[in-house]
Amino acid sequence: MVHRRIEQDGGVEAIRVDEVSRACNAVLEEVSKVIVGKDDVIEKLLLAVLANGHVLIEDYPGLAKTLMAKCLAKTLGCKFTRVQFTPDLLPADITGTYVYNQRTGEFELRKGPIFTNVLLADEINRSPPKCISGDELVYLANGKVVEIERIFEFKSGDVRAISDNEWIMKPKDKVEVLSFDGRIKVVKRSIAYVYKQLSREPVYLIRLEHGGELKCSPNHGFYVINDGKISLKEAKWLEEGDIILSARNLMHQRPPKGLFDAHFDRVDSIIAYEGGKLKAFYDLSIEGLHNYVCGQGYLITHNTQAALLEAMQERQVTLDGKTHRLENPFIVIATQNPIEYEGVYPLPEAQLDRFLMKIRVGYPKTNEEKDILKRRLLRKTDDVEVRMIIYLEDVLDMQRAVEEVHIDDCVLDYIVEVVRRTRVHPRVEVGCSPRATVILTKLARAIAALRGRDYVLPDDVKYIAIPALAHRIILRSETWVKGFQPQSVVEQILNEVPVPKV
Repeated sequence: MVHRRIEQDGGVEAIRVDEVSRACNAVLEEVSKVIVGKDDVIEKLLLAVLANGHVLIEDYPGLAKTLMAKCLAKTLGCKFTRVQFTPDLLPADITGTYVYNQRTGEFELRKGPIFTNVLLADEINRSPPKCISGDELVYLANGKVVEIERIFEFKSGDVRAISDNEWIMKPKDKVEVLSFDGRIKVVKRSIAYVYKQLSREPVYLIRLEHGGELKCSPNHGFYVINDGKISLKEAKWLEEGDIILSARNLMHQRPPKGLFDAHFDRVDSIIAYEGGKLKAFYDLSIEGLHNYVCGQGYLITHNTQAALLEAMQERQVTLDGKTHRLENPFIVIATQNPIEYEGVYPLPEAQLDRFLMKIRVGYPKTNEEKDILKRRLLRKTDDVEVRMIIYLEDVLDMQRAVEEVHIDDCVLDYIVEVVRRTRVHPRVEVGCSPRATVILTKLARAIAALRGRDYVLPDDVKYIAIPALAHRIILRSETWVKGFQPQSVVEQILNEVPVPKV
């Protein structure tokens, strides 16, 4: 273990870069006792920890992605939690919620799994957008009521294709809608992006007893009360008599003053119009509360994928208007299945940009797979054990040590030029943002520390450029259709940009 040295004045001496390297090698060796033949993947996860950022692992099921994250967290002395993303996952299932305590008469925070050091977001792209018909109403904070498709068409900012039938749009101007805070308040929340999907799925018309209705996709989720608990139920599973959360007294206020009644309305009928005709569905990603008011009956809907954004970027969670800081370190290791895999959905660009890297695990080699079997036979159990190698406080010290790694001006120029060329490449629609420049610099310094150096080499930048940049690049539609990959763009740029001599 790395031992924290106490100075005579009571302070703690900083961990040196060579100690960071020894600690990382000890962690790598310990995790490798369980994970066979994936030292390069484990090393990249360690780089994310040193750079205090998040990692997205894309690959097929059964490649030990979850086990790798769990073992790494234990060797680092970090608290570990796991969230399995599913189509019916609620934002509160991640962040937690306030629960009424009948004994004290007060609302108490019941923290969700996001209050941890290492969060495994397993199969993060299993949670789909919850789409409503384009002619459905959305209630803006200024009192106006508009069809959701008009927000996409007339508030257009950056419209980007994420597949041949899906687009996202980030409004140029600030657009605020009404959200529900989980108690009785209407709050204003900005739209982070608008999602549009062309689909041949059936349209479900959900009609409520008191006249409300909403046209939506089969996957659209509704807040339903059952046995005194609120849960999520998709439109295709709704039944007559189900109780759905909506809002009363909303439109008596122009603009809304800030209060309305939470109201549960009963489902009167469900009509499914057959699919076959191509039509547009829409969804909104809302900052903070991840829900919005829509439809003829002021129904309250949500978007789970947005629930992680605030925590990943700001390292805080806002619940009921109160901000709760997350513990340090806070690392999200997310796994996702490849997009061609059945039952998965593309992550929004705003969420992808929060990950330092996107990496793959890959299948083991023949001799490595045999070694996996031998180790399992030797253990005589499916459970695995790893030792804690360093303390949680040491992780924070190692992150601070990375901040002391020197990077020469010529290497900074090299990083800037590599990122800049992603923006002017002829095959690229949208290149990497300045956030990518900062992240590439952080990762290069982390590599240097892991290698035991207190200075960055250009080779450090080249080593990490593809996993750090490729997932941030949006290709032109004609390039994407031909099967050209963002990784090829980064490779070409690395081959063309002159490497400085340090």
